[in-house]
Amino acid sequence: MQRLYFQYQPEITAIEGVGAFRLIGNELNRIGVPTTIVKSVANKASRLMKLVPLTEQGMLILNDDIDPYSVKYLEEQMIKWNPDNKNSKDDLLGALEHSLNQLG
Repeated sequence: MQRLYFQYQPEITAIEGVGAFRLIGNELNRIGVPTTIVKSVANKASRLMKLVPLTEQGMLILNDDIDPYSVKYLEEQMIKWNPDNKNSKDDLLGALEHSLNQLG
């Protein structure tokens, strides 16, 4: 993580503040990677449902320099995600939702 942080120098590095992720966030801060620990205020289904209108209106545009595998994986999660299935893969969707919240 430290190498990637210094290589890409992102404006924001964030991690979910649940369970072991909080410990990872604290360790990243300790080793010089400024990390915001994000706490979710609503349940995951309602948070992710906010992405639907943005997607339908074409307001989510991905940079051309994003790894094609990551784009494919994100698109797959967007298509297959089911709010009624607690085992739905949604890691990238959650990261996207948190990122959009950080942007305002």
